[in-house]
Amino acid sequence: MIRLQSKECVRAVIAAAKNLRVSDDEYVRCSVYINADLSPTEAKQAYERRQKRRERIAKQQRMVTRITNSSYKTTTITASAARGRHLNPTLLAYKD
Repeated sequence: MIRLQSKECVRAVIAAAKNLRVSDDEYVRCSVYINADLSPTEAKQAYERRQKRRERIAKQQRMVTRITNSSYKTTTITASAARGRHLNPTLLAYKD
C-alpha cells in the first residue's frame, strides 16, 4: 500500500489505473489493481454499486439471449395458401 501526498496525485493515479485493464502485459492486466483508500462505509457503498451494475448487465444479457432465441419464426404454408406457387422446403427460418 502506498499513500500519495495530494488529492490531485491520487486522482491522476486512479485515472491512469484504468489503463492497466488493457495492458499488453497479461500479469499486469490480470493482477495489478489500484483503488482509492475508502472508509468502511464508502467501501460497502462501492461494493453495492458494483453488485447492482453486475446484476443490471446480467439481466440485459439474459434479455438479449431470450430475444435472440425467440426471434426466429416458423411459418407453415398450406397447399391452399400457396395457390400453385412452388415452395423451397430447404429454406431457413427468417429473422425479423
